[in-house]
Amino acid sequence: MEPVEFIHAGRFVSRGRGRHGIRIIDSYELIFVQSGTLEMFEAERNYAVPAGSFLLLHPGLRHGGLSAYG
Repeated sequence: MEPVEFIHAGRFVSRGRGRHGIRIIDSYELIFVQSGTLEMFEAERNYAVPAGSFLLLHPGLRHGGLSAYG
């Protein structure tokens, strides 16, 4: 098994306004939803991620929010 390298880490807390921007990044992005439901897309797939769940976004694929944070 190859070692895992963390490039970025952080915590984002929504104030209930806005939407995840549309972008393409060159690393994996792991999102944990603490409350509410996060609606996102990656490439041609749509996700509705409920509280207590994770979403792993892949490098090189376009992703973004489908609805406002809530």
